[in-house]
Amino acid sequence: ELLAIQISVQVTMEMFPLPGGAGLSENMFKDVLSVIFGLSIASAGMIFIRLFSFYIPLVLCGLIICISYIKNSINKKKIVR
Repeated sequence: ELLAIQISVQVTMEMFPLPGGAGLSENMFKDVLSVIFGLSIASAGMIFIRLFSFYIPLVLCGLIICISYIKNSINKKKIVR
């Protein structure tokens, strides 16, 4: 039953690729799963999913880009000398 609920939430999230659709899917996730797990656990789950699916990859990519930029600028300075 839980798998069916999660699949329906995921399918609904994919049906709304609109700007602001993330907020709609997060509210739906919280509302549907709060019936089973309670509001506090569903809200914590929503925060963890957002953290692992958006913020951590964003920070990691930013760090990789910064490190790459610094390495490239150091290499260009060595080549010029």
